[in-house]
Parts: sequence; C-alpha cells; structure tokens
Amino acid sequence: GGEKSALQFDGKNDLVATQSLGLTGQYTFEYWIKSPKNFNYAWNSNEIQSGWLQSGIRTTNYTCTEFNVEHFGNGASSSTSWAITNFCDNEWHHFVLTYDGISKANLFVNGISLGEKNISPPVWQNRNCSFFNFSNSQTSYFVDEIRVSNAVRYTENFTPQTTPFVRDEFTKLLLHFDENGDDPRNTGKAIDDSGNGNHGTITGA
Repeated sequence: GGEKSALQFDGKNDLVATQSLGLTGQYTFEYWIKSPKNFNYAWNSNEIQSGWLQSGIRTTNYTCTEFNVEHFGNGASSSTSWAITNFCDNEWHHFVLTYDGISKANLFVNGISLGEKNISPPVWQNRNCSFFNFSNSQTSYFVDEIRVSNAVRYTENFTPQTTPFVRDEFTKLLLHFDENGDDPRNTGKAIDDSGNGNHGTITGA
C-alpha cells in the first residue's frame, strides 16, 4: 500500500460498491488498510454478494482487535471470529480471508495465518457487493489493492506482495485505486482491473 495510489476515506458514510462477482464456492478476499491510532472502528462491513444479508459473506471489524466473518443464505447464517493484534497504528497492514468452499475459513494478517476455523457455506446469489461500509468512524483512513478471487490463494504463511496485483484466471475483482490521477472522468469511480468489468462507485473518499 501507498498513499499516492490508495483510496483515502473521510470516515463518514464510506462505501465502495460493485455489481455481483459471480462467486460460487472457494474465495480469497484481500486488501491493504492503514488506520490511525485514534481510529473509531465502530462499524466496518464488507458484504460480498450479500444483498441485505440474504446471501453471500460479510466481514466486520467492530474494534481494531477483532475480525469477524459471517456466511448467509436461505434465512440462516454461520459466523466465526479471530482476535487480532491492534492494527490501528498508522501503519499499512495486509488482510486476507480465504474459504475452501466446504467448511474452512482462514485469516492471514500481514502474511501470518491466525488459524483455520469452521464455518457453514454461504448461499451465492446474483447480488451487488459493498466494501468498507463504515458507519461514521469520524476518522480518515486509507485502503488499497482490494482483490477478490474464486480460489484459495494462500494455504500457509507468506510475504505480502507490496507491488500492485496482476490479474489472472482466478481474479474476480481487482481495485488498485490509482485510476483517478488527472482524469476527472473517473472521479467517484472504482475501476476494476480483473478483466471482468466489475467497475464500482466510491462514496466518502
């Protein structure tokens, strides 16, 4: 991550919204984030094909020391959480959530696995997605390199890539947040570099 090409949110009604990603089983959801030491993590919700929690997955951070994932479908949900080291320290941190398509989820923070946990499968439907849906955190923060894949990319500890991701056959969504530059036509837009055309919109940045 780096501030020059990252997305800076203002901490008030923040949101990146995209269309359905067409996920059906395995997935990897990853991103870089930089939060200040006084960050108020009252509510952070990433909903991938959830459509008002009717299907798909949701990850949340109620605090700077907990990561939660919920799988939804057919009126039911399954969830699990990990305790994490406080990452609101004004430094860049890499988060990865993987799911094997059957029953196992794994969280990696800065390339270190915090252990597999059991979770029931989600029910995928053709619904829109939202990322970093913060509810009035009142504090500016940075997000960079959101990537969603339809495969498990990591199974053991690794060194996070610090250069921009390059699309491959498993990439469903890839947001670099470096497209605005001097081009006013891209203001308020999240340009998908996965090759799937899953472009989105940005609010609160």
